[in-house]
Amino acid sequence: IEVPSDSGSVAMVSFYDVRAVDRVLEVLGDRCMVAPEFGNRVVVFQGEEQLQEWMLPDIETVQYDSHNAAYCVFFFDTRVAEHVVGELRSRHVQQSQQQQELLYHVSHDEASADITQAPRYRNDLRLSQVNWGDLASGRDKRTTLQLRCLPAQICDEMELANILERVRLLHYVNCIRAFPGTGKRLGSALIDAGDAAGA
Repeated sequence: IEVPSDSGSVAMVSFYDVRAVDRVLEVLGDRCMVAPEFGNRVVVFQGEEQLQEWMLPDIETVQYDSHNAAYCVFFFDTRVAEHVVGELRSRHVQQSQQQQELLYHVSHDEASADITQAPRYRNDLRLSQVNWGDLASGRDKRTTLQLRCLPAQICDEMELANILERVRLLHYVNCIRAFPGTGKRLGSALIDAGDAAGA
């Protein structure tokens, strides 16, 4: 609440939640007026980001942005919007940490077959490469592929899905995750297939 020094009969009240503004208008009517909004209530959801059940009661409206292939979610309360942004950022960090586990996972069968070799670690270059012969023979059980050095035009989940659809490969895919680059750095993507043969 702010009371301007030059006008003791007027008070400016800021609300986090636009529903509170509506209730005040109902009670005070013509004795108050709505000032321009400030604070951000909009969160942009891209790719396969999912709304959580706890968010639903706090959503005012959802609009689809066809230009950016994203959903703009308008929350009633700016605090809720900030909380959602924090959760999405935390989830992205966790996904980045899990990315290496997905890419460099060695199956139990492969580890058993290579028991005479020295231990292999996730930073072993061979583990980040695809041996098509191993995949075809069933020796390599990995189902997740990483595509590197993707330009911004195709480092997008919907665009990659369209490309796979055009070459009749999309039916093998369970999930696509895109990680756009920043600045001059190129992006990457993870494509998870239903099985090694699909990969």
